[in-house]
Amino acid sequence: MQKNILIVFLFLFFHHRVIGQKLSDLSLEEKIGQLLIVQFCGEKVTQEAKQLIEEVKVGGFIYYNWSNGLSSPKQVATLSQELQQLAKIPLFIAVDQEGGIVCRLKEGFTDFPGNYALGKTKEPLFAYLAALSMAKEMKAVGINLNFAPVIDVNSQPKNPVIHLRAFSSDTNEVIAFGEKALKGFSERGILTTIKHFPGHGDVTVDSHHDLPLLNKSLTELKQLELKPFQALCKQSDLVMTAHLLVPALDPDWCTTLSKKSLDYLKEELGFTGVIISDSLVMKGVLKKCKSVEKAAAYALNAGCDLLLLGGRELNAKNESSELKLEEIERVHTYLVNAVKKGEVAEARVNEAVTKVLALKKRIVPLLSADNLTDSLNSVAHQLLAKEIAKKALKIVENSPEQLFPLAQKKALILAPSFFSSLIKKAGFLKISRKVETCFFNDFISDMQILQVLDQASKADYTILFLQSQLKNSVEISIAKKLIAQKSPFILVATDETFDLLNLNADLIVQTYSRSQFSFDVLKDYLEKRGNN
Repeated sequence: MQKNILIVFLFLFFHHRVIGQKLSDLSLEEKIGQLLIVQFCGEKVTQEAKQLIEEVKVGGFIYYNWSNGLSSPKQVATLSQELQQLAKIPLFIAVDQEGGIVCRLKEGFTDFPGNYALGKTKEPLFAYLAALSMAKEMKAVGINLNFAPVIDVNSQPKNPVIHLRAFSSDTNEVIAFGEKALKGFSERGILTTIKHFPGHGDVTVDSHHDLPLLNKSLTELKQLELKPFQALCKQSDLVMTAHLLVPALDPDWCTTLSKKSLDYLKEELGFTGVIISDSLVMKGVLKKCKSVEKAAAYALNAGCDLLLLGGRELNAKNESSELKLEEIERVHTYLVNAVKKGEVAEARVNEAVTKVLALKKRIVPLLSADNLTDSLNSVAHQLLAKEIAKKALKIVENSPEQLFPLAQKKALILAPSFFSSLIKKAGFLKISRKVETCFFNDFISDMQILQVLDQASKADYTILFLQSQLKNSVEISIAKKLIAQKSPFILVATDETFDLLNLNADLIVQTYSRSQFSFDVLKDYLEKRGNN
């Protein structure tokens, strides 16, 4: 009873903080600040974070593993609570929690398989249940805004940035699963974002690194890319733009900077919610603008209501820093001056701020960082994640009789180094009487490959794990050589970018996911199948 009273009190307190802020009460500097979602480096509130809230008046923060730790639920909840306590207007606290390969909350949170695995279950209810569970965990640690679900259609096998993040290559399946995911997140009080408008699924360039071209007619776009956005935009709180050049909508400007494209979203598709840019530090959007501050001004003029400033680390993994305080201040100052000079209309700013304040009325406050409940990584959530992984598993048996039984045999496990901890944690090292491992990187030499093949020839069978044909051709080379020397082997593909028809392994398993539960159910299947 006392807990319920506290929840009501906190909600009313948060609500009052937003209601109490009339647009007319805000200075131009405060208005511009409310349109910025930024990041800072620190597992706790730093002086930089305090200045971003108290001086820049930012509208919210985005968390990343590399900049904010996200090392435990308690750490995340404490960080969220302390940030909110500093703010006069409640903050958006945002993450990319899509499930699968893009999942910021890992330690202490449930590791759900991603969207593609969900799609392979053919049961949209799983998307609802997974979103409901993830939302419960996010809400418990003070996160109120999720940059999910992805509703891009995975129509290009060579797409370097979407693939497993999409629900399907079938438009109707994307809509069905996306709708259920939106429902699940929303029911737990998490604000939702569909992305990446107008559709990032049919390109071969990653917009983190360059500007992709989507050169289709409007008719073609309506038949594929735009269909999920048309069906789902009115059910989502936000729409995130893609840094794509789409000549059918605008031949000159990428979508994030294109008023024509964003007017199409609002006028033709009927979206009246908040439009947020994808990160303005990405190379795709900077192709034409050359600076983040200019990109911010163009995006605001085009119709973006929130400007996302974060994720520089995604562009170059060897980069040690995200946007610094002074860089964010420079963007803020540039926008303020742009309004004063008439380069950005204040009416456009007011329109965006009005939308943002209206959305903030729906932010659900964090109850307490000291009172985390069993909502986090619960047994029920783990069982759900495992069931999704199991339903997604696809098995192709070519000649499995020479593999089984496994228990008394000698096995060799070959896998990219990226998979080593997943394989060990799942218990693969105990799958047979004797198990040897070889974890390799992209730069494995020809001599090392020969050594691997020699190891395989001495083993009773080999399990070869494939990460992605787009990222590592070495895996395919090893698979073909194993087939040529007629070594019995099991092929495990975690992606669908492979042409598996030409890799005639004795047993082929597709997980469509790189989550721990996907590796767990694979090991369970092999043990059960291989020892019967």
